[in-house]
Amino acid sequence: MIDTIQAEAGGLIEELERRTIDEGFSIRVSSVLDGYIETDWLNLVTQESDDGDIAHPERVILLRFWIDPVGPPGYQLTAEAVHRRVFDPSLDPRQTEVMVPEGHEGEAMLLRILGGIRERFGG
Repeated sequence: MIDTIQAEAGGLIEELERRTIDEGFSIRVSSVLDGYIETDWLNLVTQESDDGDIAHPERVILLRFWIDPVGPPGYQLTAEAVHRRVFDPSLDPRQTEVMVPEGHEGEAMLLRILGGIRERFGG
């Protein structure tokens, strides 16, 4: 999902972090300099940070946000919600990730976050 937001990078990162935490995620990586946020994995059933639900990998999701400048003070905001299609320790973890399908709770969470960002900053 991509949107253009008129805001300062620091304020946008701060607001994304707050809204993401409000959805139950903890932030694993956040950098204003790189324009990047990544959450820890969140088990949607237990609401705990966990990526070990081998039987149901679709229940465990991760969010990522990229913020790229497109002209002062605008930023292109790209966001994704992913889950693992399989749990396979022999593969690089990123190789097992896929976008959550339409209608998935992870998509709903991401849309709430992005809706709040649009409400706050326009877009």
